[in-house]
Amino acid sequence: MPALSEPQRRLALALAAPLLAALLLALALGGLVRRDIERQHTMATAALADTLARTGGALPQRLAQLPGWAVAGAWRRAEVRDGTGRLLAQAQGPHPVPLSPHWFEQALRLPAEPPPRGLQVDGQVLQVQAWVDPTHALGLLWQALQVLALAAPAAMLAVAALFARQRQRLARAVDDTLAVTERLGDAAYRPLTHAEVPELAPLARGLDRLHERLRALYALQATQLEALRLQAHHDLLTGLANRRHFIAGLEALLRSDDAPPQATLVLLRLLDLAGLNRRLGRRSADRVLQAVAQVLQNYPQRVAHCLIGRLDGGDFALLLPTAGVGADTTQALRAAVAAGLVAVDPQARVVVTSIELRPAQGGDQVLAVADLALREAESEAGLAAPEPEVEPGGAASEVLATDDETTGWHRRLMRALSQGRVRLGEFPVCTPDGRTLMIDSPLRVQLVAGGPFEPAARWLSQAVRSQLSVAIDERALMLALAAIARDGQARCINFAAASVVSNVFVDSVTRRLASAPEAACRLWVDLPETLAVESPQRVRELSRRWRPLGVMLGLEHAGAALSADQGLPDLGLDCVRIDARFVNGIAAAEAADARRYLQGLVQLVQGVGLSVTAEGVRATEDLDVLWSLGFDAATGPALQPATSPAPT
Repeated sequence: MPALSEPQRRLALALAAPLLAALLLALALGGLVRRDIERQHTMATAALADTLARTGGALPQRLAQLPGWAVAGAWRRAEVRDGTGRLLAQAQGPHPVPLSPHWFEQALRLPAEPPPRGLQVDGQVLQVQAWVDPTHALGLLWQALQVLALAAPAAMLAVAALFARQRQRLARAVDDTLAVTERLGDAAYRPLTHAEVPELAPLARGLDRLHERLRALYALQATQLEALRLQAHHDLLTGLANRRHFIAGLEALLRSDDAPPQATLVLLRLLDLAGLNRRLGRRSADRVLQAVAQVLQNYPQRVAHCLIGRLDGGDFALLLPTAGVGADTTQALRAAVAAGLVAVDPQARVVVTSIELRPAQGGDQVLAVADLALREAESEAGLAAPEPEVEPGGAASEVLATDDETTGWHRRLMRALSQGRVRLGEFPVCTPDGRTLMIDSPLRVQLVAGGPFEPAARWLSQAVRSQLSVAIDERALMLALAAIARDGQARCINFAAASVVSNVFVDSVTRRLASAPEAACRLWVDLPETLAVESPQRVRELSRRWRPLGVMLGLEHAGAALSADQGLPDLGLDCVRIDARFVNGIAAAEAADARRYLQGLVQLVQGVGLSVTAEGVRATEDLDVLWSLGFDAATGPALQPATSPAPT
């Protein structure tokens, strides 16, 4: 071939320049479309996972809705597989008329497989994928290329530059908007600003207004729920627990799996309440009752897990989770109350008595025995107690271990850990349709070789004093992960607040979870409600680190402070477990206020996307009421006889 002359070379370059520019621009646009479709695949897969997780009902019922979701999302295809890759369900979306040649789609080499997304539904690990339909995007690209092929090189380059810049701005603004919508109603929400894209400013303002309304609605609901809680569980005059709530707390202490081996019940009776009303008037008599309540309120400040209540009229009760302090507490309480009554009514008289309790006793039975002891004490004395030289609460507040006792507990617990004398309990947590959602697995410790495996109430406080809670909770985690790996059953363990405040412990747990990803996806971890109230930032940190590893987080023994916790939506939790004292006896006729409180609590918790579980349910009639109130799951003796643990 003869060599081209200089004018010919210049002409060839002039002719080739626009073609080369069009080709490069076509490749750039094709790359943008590929990345955009890949991103849409990912977003569609995330949307399918979120919809599947949030939809109610059993898994087959959810999967039956897959075709409708595919049509609504305009997806080309959607698939759901189990953890082994077995196809559980698939669906095809609408098939629009192609707007570009078939070879064009093949030439772009669109992403064939979106990355699967894992999730856990009812304890079962699933993988979902969703393919968006690229027909519309390909049609637009095909038309754009036709226009570019006919336009001048300068026009093509200008349009491409403008398109790329505008698309980048829009993509950034849309990404910001999508990220913000996920935080609507949360404390982490930040107002949107779209100065670069004025067209999105109305949307930003609308989202800001919606966020404020959601926060106001939640605050109002929480305030109303707190009022319901006080009405349902407290005596309005004294602020102490009412009779029903005190009995529920008493039975929860005595019959729960974590019940202490012994406890003390102190009863106080203000004598001749009717005479007080006649002699002083109703308001002054009320001040006498409030003076008694004020003395009793010193005890919960000094003794952990102490419970006080006004049973009826002038009868008050004090429950101490320990034994051997009845006589000293009775004397101290009688003296303190007498000293407080002098300023209100010198003629007021009280009688105080105490009894030692045993586990597995009923609350009504205990109060009947205590009332008999109180009547006997009244007939023998019936007199305001003497010298108030004993400080109120002094005797009962000294229920602390000495240094020697703490050292002894440390040795016993360390020996049990080193010798492997620990194991997990097994208590099924069931859904309304009878499925086992998970197994509650509290740690048991054999304190004496060959002896019984003791619940946490027997040793946890000593473990905290001995600074062994971290070692104990790490052992519970190891046992739970091993059990899950062995049988595939989801399990729930609980961590003490003293453990999770340690960064070393949190780092260690994170490493163990990361090293066992399949078991971590079936692990539930319960945190105490007090941690969420006192250290919400710590709960958020645990959620940020553990939930991406598949762990489900919950609050246990909740209900006392939950309605006042304004940060519940953004704590990063999955479940709230309501304490047994709020759910047992809920079917009784006199528990109407308590039922209204529970119903509001369920609506509040589920309204922010969390599930609700009832702890320690004893009676089947209570269980039926709880299901009717909307509880998602429950555990306790009412479920155990008819249910055995089984993989979900």
